[in-house]
Amino acid sequence: MKFEGIGKVKATTLSCIFELVKRSKTVNVHKINKSMDAYHLLSPHLSTLLHEEFWCVFLNHQNSVLDYKQIAKGGIDNVLVDHRLIFQRALALNATKIILAHNHPSQQLKASQADIKLTQRVKNSGELLNIKLIDHIIIAGEDYLSIG
Repeated sequence: MKFEGIGKVKATTLSCIFELVKRSKTVNVHKINKSMDAYHLLSPHLSTLLHEEFWCVFLNHQNSVLDYKQIAKGGIDNVLVDHRLIFQRALALNATKIILAHNHPSQQLKASQADIKLTQRVKNSGELLNIKLIDHIIIAGEDYLSIG
C-alpha cells in the first residue's frame, strides 16, 4: 500500500498471490540425500525474504526428515543464533543428524567468517551429543552454497 495505486484490496490480492507462488514451489522431501534436497525443502521459506532467517532440518539415522523449523529471525544482513535451541529441538525429536540453513537477502553466495565460525561451533557441540552436522547451506534467491 506504500505504492501509488495500491489500495488495501490490491495489496491483499498481491499478498495472496505471493503466498501461493511460495507454496507452489514447495517440494515434498522426505529424505535428504544431498545438499540440493535441503535447498528444495527450505527454498520456499527463505529464497525471497528481505531479512535473514536461520533454519534447521532435523533428521534420523536414515536421513529422513523428522522436522524443520525456523530457529532465529534477524535483520537485513545478520541473524543471531543460539545453538542451544537447535540441540534442544534435536534432542526432543531424537534426531541423530541436522542440517543448518540460512538466507542471504543480498543474494551473495559467500560464507562470512561468522557463518563458518557458527558452523564449527554447532558441529563441535553436536559431537558431544552424538548429533552429526551434515551440512550448512546458504540460500540466496534461486541458488545455494553448501559450507557444511
